[in-house]
Amino acid sequence: MARSAAPQGSTQPADDGTGWRGSITLGGQRHQRRGQSAAEVERKLAGLRIVTQLDADQAAADALAELAWQAALDSYLATSSPTPATAASYRKIARAHIEHAPFWSRPVAAATPAEIEAYVATLSRRDGHQASRATREAVLSLLRRVGEHAANVAHFGVKRSPVAGIRLPAPPAAAPTPQLTPEQVDQLLEAAGAISTRARVRWGLALELGLRSSEALALTASDIEQATKTLRLRIAGTLVRLPASPHHPAAWVRRELAQPRTFPIPRSSNLGHAIAQHLGDLADRRAATTLPPRLLVERADLLVGIGRGAAERGEAATYSLPSDWLLPRQRRLDLPTTEDSDRRAWHRLLTAVDLPAMPRRAARRAAGARLHRLGCDPLGVAAVLGEAGARAMARHPDELTQRSAAVLRLALRTTETR
Repeated sequence: MARSAAPQGSTQPADDGTGWRGSITLGGQRHQRRGQSAAEVERKLAGLRIVTQLDADQAAADALAELAWQAALDSYLATSSPTPATAASYRKIARAHIEHAPFWSRPVAAATPAEIEAYVATLSRRDGHQASRATREAVLSLLRRVGEHAANVAHFGVKRSPVAGIRLPAPPAAAPTPQLTPEQVDQLLEAAGAISTRARVRWGLALELGLRSSEALALTASDIEQATKTLRLRIAGTLVRLPASPHHPAAWVRRELAQPRTFPIPRSSNLGHAIAQHLGDLADRRAATTLPPRLLVERADLLVGIGRGAAERGEAATYSLPSDWLLPRQRRLDLPTTEDSDRRAWHRLLTAVDLPAMPRRAARRAAGARLHRLGCDPLGVAAVLGEAGARAMARHPDELTQRSAAVLRLALRTTETR
């Protein structure tokens, strides 16, 4: 029988007359197959063609992947030696916001500045709303780092980073934070006192001492040393939210400050009297409340998980979960009030005195303005407010303590007689 030849291979009867044989050239190599019939040999040759094509496609895909953005990110992290926490943060940004970008799976050299700029500008959240400017800045920063790295590595074939020169448009000018007048501060303090002693303490700390929300919510009963005439308040931590990790669920915890500050509050002042009364009320409530064993086990497991998570991330910060919060949740005295709950309480207080909505930092600004208006020492005011530059301006370690104490003696005495 005559030999049958075609691009898909050739078939012919076997020389020994026991069947059929076929051959095909694929990738420069000659392959042969045998079978009982011509159809069987053709099926085997067709299978060879399919396997060879799949291998070629996979090789092409692998070659493209070695030039793609993900490979550039891996190369950047391998050569720039970031901390484990930084590397994890970069990978999280890539997974959450960039991996689904049209250009991410293509070679870096194939991406154009226009498509990258358009993608970042229109980046949206899962709910369809535009991502925050901070998120878009973080995404653009990571793309910029990876693009610059690819431009410096010949393997990626990029002479100039496609992200170079891309900038987010300038944000619109923010509306100025409303300023509270002294009369409005008095109204807020009076309304807070009418709500509860706890509310008077919370908003007195903000409106009279200028404590940041995270500092006030992180206070514990152990941070207040009670003496006969004064209460020594120690600001030693801030309230932070740890995101969920393999070791623990999301949780509000206290992060210890490297440089705490302490100042005295006269018991005779309105704020001092409210704090002392609130501490007594808390002690009575805690004495009458016992955590069930299940919650005690949950707290213990959470503390262990937080420690493991911080160690894995290589963080130097110290986290704790006290059980004697000064401003705990209403139904869980062992847990702190969250930022969201505190923000809602602030807006309810504003509504109670018919004031427009404004951020909580307006209370801190009002406290600082009042202290300056009273003629207090500027360095002492900066020490009370915990401004970053105060410690650098002090001539000796005790100077800030002395000056802040002098400020509070004047400010809280005025509060008492107001």
